[in-house]
Amino acid sequence: MKKWMWIASFGLLATNFIAPVAAEPWTLPRGGVFATASLLGTRSRSLFNNSADRVAFLNNGLSRVGGMTLDGAYGVLDALTVSASVPVLLYSLKDDFVQEEGLSLGDIRGSVRYRLLNRTLVSSVEVALKFPTATEADPVRIQVGEGQYDIDLIWSLGWNRLPVSASLDLGYRKRLRNSDTSFRPGDEIPFRIRGNYQLSPRLFAGLSLDGFWGAAGSTNAFNFDIQTSRSVRRLVNLIPAMSYHLTDHIGLDLSMSLPLMGRNYYAGRLVILGMTFGSSKARFAGNGTLVPSPRGGSCCSIQ
Repeated sequence: MKKWMWIASFGLLATNFIAPVAAEPWTLPRGGVFATASLLGTRSRSLFNNSADRVAFLNNGLSRVGGMTLDGAYGVLDALTVSASVPVLLYSLKDDFVQEEGLSLGDIRGSVRYRLLNRTLVSSVEVALKFPTATEADPVRIQVGEGQYDIDLIWSLGWNRLPVSASLDLGYRKRLRNSDTSFRPGDEIPFRIRGNYQLSPRLFAGLSLDGFWGAAGSTNAFNFDIQTSRSVRRLVNLIPAMSYHLTDHIGLDLSMSLPLMGRNYYAGRLVILGMTFGSSKARFAGNGTLVPSPRGGSCCSIQ
């Protein structure tokens, strides 16, 4: 089984393909539409092990993952926004003994965000559900989905005074049991701190610190839950980003996730290039700009 340890870490990347939290306090105005199509890519030979050390994959392993995500959000009311996210992943795994590749739908995520406060400070809550829709190419080796539902409850607080805006997201992720394997991943605390700055009328820069802190998972055997420390997942990313508005409705986002620390998780850098569209009603949504924040896939979340 050790032969496949580095491949298992790929599964963690695939099931949490971009930021662990993507809630924000701002909501779209009623009738507003915001959409993003993003290309994602990563290449790595390392992972964070159970001791939180960055180590090389076994057997000279190399992982490459490319993908595309489609995110959409709609303003049902001024204070109520619904969103959905659909990822498609193209993966390649190779070491001294094996080479495998494939194309898979990822786990689809839907969410509802309700704005609680709309003053100098803006606050909202979001409830999200991740569906186990990912294709499992080979359950023994490659899993682009973990086969269970996740439920997120996220509180967000934001402040906006152009050219500067900032937000804080803090949540709780309830991870349900996989009915096929009887394994239940440990619950997680996702978080994100973000700041944005308007460099020019059309150019924005952003910097985020985000990640999650997970507990041990458990397997049910003979009606007993058996926990294992190797199922504990943790990750902290630093994410610099840029956004440029081509028109009043269309923008380009570029960001890179830089893993600072983690445990039992993929340690590769992730690059995201996204094209965004905002309707006229969504033009001044988010932090007062066309793009709620300079980050590919920012209006929704891929888990």
